[in-house]
Parts: sequence; structure tokens; C-alpha cells
Amino acid sequence: MVKRRAFYGLEYGAREHFALGVILRQGSAASGYEIDVGRALVWAVRVGVALVTLMPLIISDGTLFPYVVGKAIYARTVIELTFALWLLLIFYYPQYRLPRSWIAAAFALWLLVSIVTAFTGVSLTRSLWSTYERMQGVVDLAHWFAFTLMAASVFRTFAHWRLLFTLNLLVCVLVALVGISHYYGVFDFGLAVRTVNRLESTLGNPAYVSSYIVITTLISLGLIVQGVSAETGRNQRGIGAATHLPRRRRRQREVDDSASSSFDWLPLLQVFWLSSIMLNLWALWLTGTRGGLSTLVIVAVVFSIPYLIWGHVRIVRLLCGVILGVAAAALAMFMILRMGIALPPGIQDNPTVERISTMGLEDPSLEGRVVAINAGYSAFLAKPILGWGPDNFIVAWGRHATSLTSYEELFDHAHNKLIEEIVTKGIVGLLAYSLLWYAIARALVLLAIRKQGYEQVALFIFAMAMLAYFIQNLSLFDTPVGLMQFCMLTAFAATAERWFCEWIGHASADWLPARWAGRARFEGLSAALRSSWGIILSSLCVTAVALAAVAFLNVRAYSAAAAGAQFLGALESEWDARAARFNDAVATFPELGEFPRMYLISEATRMYESLSEQELRSAADLFEKEALAQQKLEPQNWRILLVLAEFYQAASERDAAYLSMARKHLDSARARAPRVVELSDAFEKQGELESMR
Repeated sequence: MVKRRAFYGLEYGAREHFALGVILRQGSAASGYEIDVGRALVWAVRVGVALVTLMPLIISDGTLFPYVVGKAIYARTVIELTFALWLLLIFYYPQYRLPRSWIAAAFALWLLVSIVTAFTGVSLTRSLWSTYERMQGVVDLAHWFAFTLMAASVFRTFAHWRLLFTLNLLVCVLVALVGISHYYGVFDFGLAVRTVNRLESTLGNPAYVSSYIVITTLISLGLIVQGVSAETGRNQRGIGAATHLPRRRRRQREVDDSASSSFDWLPLLQVFWLSSIMLNLWALWLTGTRGGLSTLVIVAVVFSIPYLIWGHVRIVRLLCGVILGVAAAALAMFMILRMGIALPPGIQDNPTVERISTMGLEDPSLEGRVVAINAGYSAFLAKPILGWGPDNFIVAWGRHATSLTSYEELFDHAHNKLIEEIVTKGIVGLLAYSLLWYAIARALVLLAIRKQGYEQVALFIFAMAMLAYFIQNLSLFDTPVGLMQFCMLTAFAATAERWFCEWIGHASADWLPARWAGRARFEGLSAALRSSWGIILSSLCVTAVALAAVAFLNVRAYSAAAAGAQFLGALESEWDARAARFNDAVATFPELGEFPRMYLISEATRMYESLSEQELRSAADLFEKEALAQQKLEPQNWRILLVLAEFYQAASERDAAYLSMARKHLDSARARAPRVVELSDAFEKQGELESMR
């Protein structure tokens, strides 16, 4: 009978370190040195993965969109450098290669579909690079896929994951503390937030903070429950082992254990986890985000009802009853607020309570999402198989949005992940995304149902963290920080998938069949690369590629964003100086030039009266050239045509000849977005101007 592995891969760690000393036997006497190198690589990759979790603290004051650009560039840079180390690790230490995994395969399929639909969509450039405001796209998704592979490869035991999750929670606590301090005016930390009555912290948006906090709160709870399980199991094992020894030997063993045991960090960690939950809930309330609060209630109910019916741990069942009671009280409070019953002034005037009281079908926020969903449905019918291309939702929305609503917000994302996937990647993309979620749920549930007690509860809570992410994305969209949380939990699910295989006694399988794997190893080349010169050469090559990727993908983008910020700061200077700074902002990274181009045109429209005749003509020539360049990158981009038409409308007060140019660009924009409210307003103004000529 096959011996089953201990829970959370606790026995796997010993086996992997044993294998480390066996794999690289090449007749060298420096086996100890090889083991040190292997462990150094492993911990270097772990540290690199852990450093990514610091991303929410990054604010790039010197760039465009400082709450987004700096975070994305930082994460990509760390991932690329860490990925180079990981490639060396898995080549020279094969035991650290990720075994066959349904989750990894599903993620790879989703990425592959994203790449294919980027090429078949309406703008490859936007699909690859997105915008400064979002910093997503296929390039960003590829980085997070690499992050997931690395995390699942080197974090193998729950002790490893406890360390990573705790660091992630510590960062979230710092984000919450910064936000609370800024909210109450204790320290402002230089945060340039726009909303005075809602916590935004280092993420720059209350909804982003809320999504981040909800997930980390559930992770904290899962760690607390797993800690109780570990403590209970340790005590039971100690008692069981000691009862089989004579009294004198039991006493001597207790003395030896107390003398040799290291400091027990678990109680302190449990205090930290519990404290982080309370602090995070406080910050969550201050965000005033109804979606985050609703998500917590939903996942609590989803967990509590089944556990009350089928669960076995008595104290957890009691807590589930309390949770359901609190959820019922929250629902009753919501009904009271909706009925307009007066509450005490201190409660009634609370911003969060006020926002909760406005929830309903007539809520403007909900109205906008309904508009986006309706437009998305029509766009899907127009391109049902492969969609419009990743990050091209604004094109689909502009083509199919209806003006039969007073809600005028532009939607560059659907604010619903499922709608986003099916519109931008078609039914193929939605199926690939759904397959990834199925693989994640399968791994967590299969392992959880084979566990008992607190171990089972902990796994279900981690599953609830994934569910919380899914629910929140039904009214939001992916962000850099949100994707980090998703990929971290996805890597944890991939590790749980491996634990499940070990639990049922199945060895982890390789990706390729044995006869194919042997041919794919390229034995001659592999032997050459394992020589001393081969190791040096491969290390130099991997390092060079990683540095080139950092320079090409990240340094250029950051430099362009920094030049864009300088360009915005120079808008009140002479026109020639503004144009020079603008050229720096666009030429450094043309793929992300949409925002600088549109902003320069909009500013020229606002201050056209201060421009001389020569500067006005120079501006018109520059804008025509830049609009054409943007159209080559994004042929269906109607927004730049709209802002250019608005510039010509303003300039027509100085020279009527510009009015015909405005008409030409408005007609081109309407062909791409026939029912957008902004275009309707521009056409109405165009008619008034033409009637006056």
C-alpha cells in the first residue's frame, strides 16, 4: 500500500532536499558547493516572488498615472529578473520543475488564446500594451503567468506559503495604515487622492483598495484556522508519541525537546493575522465601497450555510450561525436604509452608510454597468468567436453603445470580467478563462473534501478568497494589484493540486510522455551546458536576455511615462517647449502614446485663444500628424478623432476654414462610434457653428 503524504506537503520538503544532493553528481568533489548553489537559487527565486508583493506600496510620483504605472513597471522588472534565475534553477535542478498541472495548462491556454485574439483583434498595439491608465494587455498577462509558474514551483510546503501570505498581509496592513492615517489627516504621505470622504491610500482608488483588502482578509482568516490545525495536530502527535514511552523516558524527552526546540513564532503570527483582519475591516469600511462589503457578506453566507449542514467542527458551526445572524442583521439594516427610516445623525451622515442607502436599480453606477453589459452583448454578437482583441473593449463599446441613457461615462473596460472576456476574446476566450477557474476550484475542493477538521476549514476559506475575487470582478476589472492577488492564489491552488496527487498516492507526472521527454532533452547539448563553461555561458545568456527585456519592456515605458509627466507640467510654457516635451513623451514609447496625444490636443483646445496664428497652424499640423500615427496603431480609435474635432471647432472662431476639418473628423468618429453621447454633443455644437457661418 502506498504511503500517503502529510498534509500541505510537509514531507515533500525533506524529499526535495535529499534529491538536491543526488541530481547533480558529475564526479565532482564539490557536492556540498553544488547543494549551496541550488539552495541559493531556490531562495533567490523565493525572494524575487516575495518582492513582487511589495507592489501596492509603489507610487511613481514622476510619471503619468503614478498609482498605476510605477506598480506595473516595478512588478514586471522583478518578475523578469527572477524568471532568469528560475530558468537556471529548473534546468540544473529538475526537481524544481513544475509537474504536470491542470491549472498551469489552463493558464497557458488562456494566455495563448489572448495572444491569438490580440493578432485577430482591431488593434494589436492596444492588446499588447494597453494604456498608461491601466498598464495591462497581453504583455502584462505573460508576466503574471511567469509569476504563477515560479511561485507554484518554489513554494512547495505550507510553511513556504505561510511566509509568502504573511508578507502579503503585512503589505496590506501598511496600505491600510497609510490610508487610515491620510483619511483622518494624521499624515498625508504625499498622497494626491481625489476623494476626500473615501479611503484610497497608495492604490489611488477606493474600489481597488476594497478588492485588495477583501482578499487579504480572507487569507488572514485561512492562516488563523490553519494555524489552529497545525497546533492541534502537533499536540496530538506529541501526546500520542509520548504515551508509548515509560514515565522516566517521557520526562527526559520533554526536557530535551524544551532545550532543543526553537522559538515558536505561531502564536505571534496568529496575533498579527487577527490584528490585520480588524485593521483591514476598518479600512474597508472607510473605502465606502459597497461591492467589497457585499462580497464579504456573500462569501460568508456561501461558506456558512453548507458548513452548518455538513460540517463537523462544533465551534466552526457555532461561528457560522453567528455569521448568518450578522448577515441577516446587515440585510435588515439595508432594508431600513432603503425605506428611508431616519437613523441617529452620527450614523445617518456616515459616507459609507449613505452610499449603502443608495444601492438599487436606479443607482447611476449600476446604470452605467448595465449600459456596458448591453453594449458588450451586441459587440459579442458582432464578433462571437475571437472577439475584438484584449483591451479593445472601448472600441466595441463605442460601436454598440446606445445614447438612450443619461449616463455618459466612457467604458474602456466592461466592469464585468465575464463580459470583458467574451467581448474581447470571444467565446474561445471565455471558455479558456472558465477552464482556468474550473481547474482552480477542482484542485482546492478535491483536496478539501479529503481533509477533516480545521485543515478542511482552512482550505475552504482559501477557496472563498478566490470566490471573493471572482465576485468582485463581476462589477470591476483586473488591475495590477488585483492580478497579483489572483495569481498568488492560483499558484497556491496549483500547489494544492500537487498535494492532492501526493495524498492519493499518485506520483507527479511530467508534461511529456517518457519517449517524447527523452528526445526533447537534447542529451548532447544538455551535457555541454552542465559543464563549467556551459554553466557560465548559460548564466550570461539568461542574464543578458533578462536585462534586455527590462530595458526594452520597462525602462522605455517608464522613461516615456516620466517624460509625459514632465510634458504635463510644461503646459503653461511656450508652445515650442511644450511640443518638444511632447515629442519626448511619445517618441520614447509610441505604443503608449494615446494619452499624451489626446491630452496635448485637449489642452490646446482649452487655451487656443492664447496661441498666435503661427502657433495655431503649427498645432494643427502637429495634431494631424499625431492623429494619423495613432490611427495606424489603433485604426478604430474614435476618441482621438473626437478631441481633434473639438480643437478645430474651437479654432474655427479664429479661422472658419477649420470648421470643415472638424466636420471631417466628426464623421470619421461617428463611423466608429455612432451613438456615443459625447459625439452627439459634438455634432450638435457643429451644427450650431455651421449655421452661424
